[in-house]
Amino acid sequence: MKHSKLGWFDDSNKLRIACIGGGPGSEIMGIVRYLKKKGLDTSDKKVVITIYDKEPTWKNLCNALLKEINHNCKIELKFIEMNATEKATYVEQDYSKYDLIISSFFMSETKKLGIAAKSKAYWRFVFGSMKEGAVIVLLDYADNDGKNWGYANGLVKEFDRFETLSSESSISMSCPDDKACLLDLETELDHRPKKNGTNFIRVATVSSQ
Repeated sequence: MKHSKLGWFDDSNKLRIACIGGGPGSEIMGIVRYLKKKGLDTSDKKVVITIYDKEPTWKNLCNALLKEINHNCKIELKFIEMNATEKATYVEQDYSKYDLIISSFFMSETKKLGIAAKSKAYWRFVFGSMKEGAVIVLLDYADNDGKNWGYANGLVKEFDRFETLSSESSISMSCPDDKACLLDLETELDHRPKKNGTNFIRVATVSSQ
């Protein structure tokens, strides 16, 4: 695997990304913005993004979003309907093929639905399947009780095969007033974006044994 400023493109210039609970396409926007920010030519590269979510209607929204985004990278979007509490929907999935796995605001959603404890079996399946060199990015609300942070941090620490790249339990996020209209649009699509808030991030990679 070649580590470059763009990430983890393999010898065929492909980058495979899984978005867990990738609902309204937040991760898609983030990936495209990252690639554009680097300002490098990605016209000969391909990014394959696979979204795992139990809500099938997100598929149409994500496809529509991708069509509207201005980018020069070949992006292939896949959608797999999956329920983190139903083993039969994920046990046959191959997470070892992904170079990057992203999950944003998924843990707080499972907590709100009262299924966080039952979803741990799913996360253990994902973490145990990841290949050497793959990276996991977990982003969520830094609630006052710290439960989201503790949930993510505890899961990563269960596996001694992970090396921490970034671990921040409190990150202030804000948006200037001139960008507020963008957040208004995002809020129409999903309940998660906030103009001002505090989140956490946990980034780890599977180290060589």
